[in-house]
Amino acid sequence: MVLVAAGQTNKEVAGALGLDVKTLRKHYAHLLKQRDVMMNRLRTKLRTAQIQQGLAGNAAALSGALKMLDTVSAERVARDLRGKAANQPVARGYVSKKDQRLESAQAIGGKYAVPAAPRLVASNGQAVAVSDEE
Repeated sequence: MVLVAAGQTNKEVAGALGLDVKTLRKHYAHLLKQRDVMMNRLRTKLRTAQIQQGLAGNAAALSGALKMLDTVSAERVARDLRGKAANQPVARGYVSKKDQRLESAQAIGGKYAVPAAPRLVASNGQAVAVSDEE
């Protein structure tokens, strides 16, 4: 369980146990399929032991357990925020039907695309339309 949870490959686990990879798969397939579950179980056991040592008076273990709990809390908050942000549509506020039609028209490309607006150049204070052909 510990070797699988630590992320070792099937070949490495089989070698450590003195088994062939096929034998390992045959007898421990249910464990090999649950690598993530095994990792979570191992973490839980280690955290529990660390907290128990801290409560028994081991200051270093208690400090490490508190840091671990802070990290877990921060990870949970970050995960929740990512989940909420991914599920919410972008807030645009009110968009009128005219603006919606304009956006749809601008999204069309090719032959039926909306032509670009003309460039205007000021000459002696008067606006003059200039084409792109110059």
